[in-house]
Amino acid sequence: MSKVVVIVTNKDFLIYDEKLNIKQSIEDDDQIFVVLPDDYFFFFQTDITAKKNTSKAVDAYAKTLFPVDGFVGYVKKNYPVVGYIFDEKKLKERERELIKRARCITSPFLINYLKNTDFFYRGNNICACVEHNVIKFYSLGDEHTLNERKLSPEQKIIDFQSEEIASKIFKIKNNRELSQISLDIGQKGQLRFQDWKMSRFVYLIVILLFIIAGNILIYQRYIKELNYYKKRLNNLYKQALNGKTYLDPYGVLLYKAEQGHEINCISPLKLIYSLSKSKNNYNLSIEYISFIENTFTIRGNIDSYKNLVGYVKGINKILSKDFIIKSTSSKKKGLSFVIGLNENG
Repeated sequence: MSKVVVIVTNKDFLIYDEKLNIKQSIEDDDQIFVVLPDDYFFFFQTDITAKKNTSKAVDAYAKTLFPVDGFVGYVKKNYPVVGYIFDEKKLKERERELIKRARCITSPFLINYLKNTDFFYRGNNICACVEHNVIKFYSLGDEHTLNERKLSPEQKIIDFQSEEIASKIFKIKNNRELSQISLDIGQKGQLRFQDWKMSRFVYLIVILLFIIAGNILIYQRYIKELNYYKKRLNNLYKQALNGKTYLDPYGVLLYKAEQGHEINCISPLKLIYSLSKSKNNYNLSIEYISFIENTFTIRGNIDSYKNLVGYVKGINKILSKDFIIKSTSSKKKGLSFVIGLNENG
């Protein structure tokens, strides 16, 4: 049994033995390492950190950001996770049979990504950039595309060379390092190619059911709170309306506040407005306002009797009513007063 590296190009296979000699065929007992063309893949960086369901998280991430039409997987090199989308439609029948036997399935870009942290890459109809181990872009293109998108002229450019790729694979002795470039698209993955759409649908249904169940619980809690506040609000309406029930209690209260019960009644809102508007620069404070039927009583403090007279005149001017000074009493600073409507007027 011997090791062989099969590099698939867009035209043919290149088969290397461990001495980097080109072979014409693969033996039945050969241990096969398959390198698929760069344009079979789309690699992308994620913000996902290590966790148990990494494959599901990467799948959801890819389908959220990209128009996915293929198998989604991830590279077990480091975190944040590097994901990839594999275009199965590009596989030819001979390649499908080949990867079923493969011990490792990888791509030229991924092998270079394992060994380098800063580089530009030109591969099989692909140009890419890695900066500080972060994939800046990976897209279809040629040398012109790469020149247009260069981020740093100082970075080295790595070109696809089949013999060099084969050499790097043969030099890998550590199984852990090998697993970091081995992509899960082999025989195990074939079932996933057939079922991934169904699995995606099932996962979507499960997620939607959880979302609906959660929203129902939240909705029930809000309904309970809403009913509680409705009950409290209705009790306040009853208190404000002397126990009477109306279809539109808010409208009734608003009408009473603005218009009152009788045509000649003063609107409390307008009264408060007049008290504030007439204040001018008087050193004045209102301590008490009483509304009893059509009687209004206002108590407060002011700096002088003269200013009190001016204040009452200002109220009457705004309201077109006859408020009078009912009583005053001297204080240490100014005087206290009571004013109200002239009941004889």
